[in-house]
Formats: sequence, structure tokens, C-alpha cells
Amino acid sequence: MNKKKHNMFYSVKLFFRKMKLLRRIRKKNKQVEKMAKQQIREREKYLKKWERRRRRRLLRFIVKKQFQKIFRPKKKEKTQQTVKIYEEPKQKRAGYSSWKRRKRIIRFLIYKSIKSWSFGKKTDVQNRQIATARLNKREKWIMMLNSASAFIIAYLTIQIIGQMLTLFIAQNFEFQGSIRYWGVVYFITSNDWTPDAVLTLYSVQPLVGLTLALISLIIYLNVQQFEGILKMIFLWLYINGLVAFFGALAVGTIISKGFGFVVIYLYLMDTGKLLVSLCSLGILLIIGVFSRSLFINSANVYFEEINFKNVKSVIRYHIVYPALLGSFILILFKLPKITSYELFTLSTIILLLLPVWTSPGIMGEKIFENKGNLTLRPWMLLLSFSALMLFRLLTDPQLFAI
Repeated sequence: MNKKKHNMFYSVKLFFRKMKLLRRIRKKNKQVEKMAKQQIREREKYLKKWERRRRRRLLRFIVKKQFQKIFRPKKKEKTQQTVKIYEEPKQKRAGYSSWKRRKRIIRFLIYKSIKSWSFGKKTDVQNRQIATARLNKREKWIMMLNSASAFIIAYLTIQIIGQMLTLFIAQNFEFQGSIRYWGVVYFITSNDWTPDAVLTLYSVQPLVGLTLALISLIIYLNVQQFEGILKMIFLWLYINGLVAFFGALAVGTIISKGFGFVVIYLYLMDTGKLLVSLCSLGILLIIGVFSRSLFINSANVYFEEINFKNVKSVIRYHIVYPALLGSFILILFKLPKITSYELFTLSTIILLLLPVWTSPGIMGEKIFENKGNLTLRPWMLLLSFSALMLFRLLTDPQLFAI
């Protein structure tokens, strides 16, 4: 017994040591990012300063030469006469060509100075940032398909775990049921329902979603500095879990279905129901505001840095459009049995993503330690597609009836 206790305490102690190590690594990575940003800014300032000094020196040199030529003292007449006989044509040609060259240099310097004053000179760092902002259609579709596959996997994980746990708990009330692709079906009459059964069974799936969301958030915060695509599954588990709880609470309270039955059996007035739904939608909006950094940090799957030039395309094709595409695929997957409760609950994800979509540039610049790889993950596409097909085939009663 002492050895077992010793091993248990040692494993717990080792776990907390690893958590401290991960926290230290995260702090160190933040310090490295700050130092890298500071070095880039200092380098840009130094280059701009050096360019201004070079232009001033060239202008000073040219002006000085011109003033020396104007106010240079004339030579004696004898020397001028002797030079006239033999060297007058050469002096004219040399003077003419040098003055023409000076005029070209002056025009060039004036043009460059005006251009740099009005538009600013682009450094190598800025050119690199502009290159990262340009994405072709193939790269956009790669980002959308990878993220949409992770979205579908996360949604199916929450739905399958919630339905299985609901069916298991229903046996305590002696309810017989079955899992379908649109929900859990109970083989009972309406008179068999009790207040305890309603409060328990209709709150299992939302609570499972909220629990998985919190667990996924903890895991994602520990792995967000890595560039693997698997962390997108945990990010979408966090988002879909919040939607499964707060979105279902708001929609169910309004249309009196699903999770709304729990609110109805709490015997709240119409004003209380309206406040519950509005508070749920407001919580989704607030969570979206505070989750902007999580979405920005997920871009290290593909990019080395995020700045004001490429942040909009990253948010659209890596977060917003994949969520809309995944929701559309799930709606098609649940046809023709999809209910209005499920449809409106899926649509509440737009409210959570709205703060990120409307103000993506508020996070500013962010440099990542590792550079990801902008390639298609076929195994994730195959996993999401096969999970959808298997779940539909195994939970469709018409196929077995045939």
C-alpha cells in the first residue's frame, strides 16, 4: 500500500512539474517573440535613418560642387590663352558632359526623395509580410477543407458522446430508446414523462458539450504553440461545445424545444425566459470577443507570422468560412429529419464568430516560433467523411428496414 501511495503521489508531483515546465516554456516563447519584434523595429528604424543620411550627403555633395564651380576664382589670362589654342574644344565637351550628368543625378535624387516621403520605402521585412498576405485559390481551399474537417469531427464527437450518455441515463428511468442521426428517439408515450426525467435527459447533451468545451480549452491552451493540425479539433470542440450549451439554451427557450424544456419545467415567466435567451446570446458574443487570440494563435499551422496585411484572409479562410461550410454539410447530412431547434442552434455559431470576423486586425502583429506547412491533410478529410457516412448508415432506420 505504501508503494502504491508513493507511486500515486510521485505521478501527481510529476504531472504538476510538467505543467510548470509548459508554463515556463510559454513565457519564454512570449519573451522571444517580443525580442524578435523589437529587433525588427530597430532594424527598420536603422535602415530608414541610414537612407536619410545617405540622401542628405549626396545632396550636400552635389550642391557644394555646384557652388564651387560658380564661385571658383578665374585663372590668369596667359594660362587661359595658352589653353584656348590647344584645349578649348576638350574643355567644352568635358564641361558639357559633366553638367548633364549632374542634372541627371539631381533629378534622380529629387524623384527618389519625393517618392520616399510620400509612400515610404519598403524594407525587406515589409516585402516578406506582403508576400505572406497573398494567397491563391488553391491555398484558400486547403485552409477551408482542413479546418472544416476538424469542425465536423468535433461536432460529431460532442453529438455521439452526448447521445450515448443520454441513452445510458434514460435506462435509470426505465425508458427504451435508440440513437438516430437527428437525435435520441424514446419508445414511450407522452404520459410516461416526469419532471425529473425531462430535467435530466434534456440537459445531458448541453452539459456534455459544456464539459468537453472546458476540457478542450485547457488542452488547447497547452498545445497552441505547436504547429500540428490536431489542435484545430480541440479548438472546434471548444467552440461547438459552447454553442451546444448556450446556443441550445437560447434557441430552446425561444421555440420551447430541446434544452428549452428544462427552462419550461423550472416554471419561469415569459420575461424570465426572454432574459435567459438574451443572456445566453450575450454570453456567446462576449466569449467570441475574448477568444480572438485563440483563433489568431491557431494560424501557426500554416504561417510564420500574422500581421495587419494577412490577418483578414486568415480569419476568413481558416475560421469563418470553414465553420459555415461545416454547418452547411451537417445540415445536408441531417436532411430530411433536421429540426428547427437543431438548425437554429447551429446558426448561433455566427454570433460567436462575429467579433473575430468584424475586427480581426485588433490583435496586431504576432510572430510564431515555428513555421507551419500549408498543405492538404487527406487523412483528416477521410476521417471526417467516413465518420459522417458511418454515423448516418448506422443510425438510419430506413436502411435497416429495407
